[in-house]
Amino acid sequence: KFLPPNMGALQKESGEMPALPPSLNRTGASYVVSAKICVARTGAVESVTVVQRADSLLDDDVVRAVKGWHYRPLMADNIAVPFCYFGRFEFTSH
Repeated sequence: KFLPPNMGALQKESGEMPALPPSLNRTGASYVVSAKICVARTGAVESVTVVQRADSLLDDDVVRAVKGWHYRPLMADNIAVPFCYFGRFEFTSH
């Protein structure tokens, strides 16, 4: 089941947001990473596929962070179903 981005994000229960690596923290720099996030029936992240890349360091950090997230199971007719959605991560240096 494919969910709109806001619905997928609302299912998230726990997990740290990815951070901007210090080596990319240059004044005025901004990066966007988009990833397809697929979640198992249990709420564990099954896969993370980067579809819009920014920098390999940042892309890897996004994948690593998201793999540690946990979601509420998505229920359909009282049965937990797996789902996917696109997550967008924006980073801006100050």
